[in-house]
Amino acid sequence: MHHDQAVTVREAHERLAELLDAAEGGQEIVVTDRGQPKARIVPPLRPSAPLRVDIGWLESLPVNPSTASADLYIREDRDSRN
Repeated sequence: MHHDQAVTVREAHERLAELLDAAEGGQEIVVTDRGQPKARIVPPLRPSAPLRVDIGWLESLPVNPSTASADLYIREDRDSRN
C-alpha cells in the first residue's frame, strides 16, 4: 500500500499532533521500529452520502394493519414470485 511518509516510533511520539493533522489531510504515515513497519496512521473514513428516501414512494406502499406479521409478508412475497 502506498504511504506518504515513514517515521520511527520515537518520531511519532514527538510529532504525534503533526502526524495526525497530516493523516486528516489525506496522508498515510507508517510507523517503524528498527526499520520494520509496526503501525499505520491513516486518514479517517469519510462518511458516505446520507441515504435519500423518496417519501412519495414510501407513502404509496400499501399498509395492512391486520397482516402485521413479517412472516406473512415474506410468505406473500415468496408466493408472488412463483
